[in-house]
Amino acid sequence: MLIVEDDAVVAIERRQGLARSGHYLTLLADRVAQAFRGVSELRPEVACLRITAGKQAQAIQRAHDLREAYRIPALVLCAGEDLGERVLREVADHAAGRTR
Repeated sequence: MLIVEDDAVVAIERRQGLARSGHYLTLLADRVAQAFRGVSELRPEVACLRITAGKQAQAIQRAHDLREAYRIPALVLCAGEDLGERVLREVADHAAGRTR
C-alpha cells in the first residue's frame, strides 16, 4: 500500500495501525511527486492519497495517472476526511483479496 500523507505524526500512526493488522506499507510519502518516484520499483497494490484544499484537481489527476501507468487503484480523500486506521485496513484487505 502507498499512503500519501503530509502530517508526519498521522503517517506514523497509520503505518503502525496497518502493521498491527498484518499489512505491509510499501511506501509512505508526504508529497505525490515523492510517491511517484518509488511506485515503479515498489509496485504497491493500492494507493491512498489525502489532499489539502486547493489541490483537489492535481490529486485526482495523480490518482488517474497511477491507475493508468501502473494499474494501481487509488483512493483520494479530502483533508477534512479521516484517513483512519479502519478505512486503511479495509482498503488493504480488499487489495489483498481479503474480505471482512
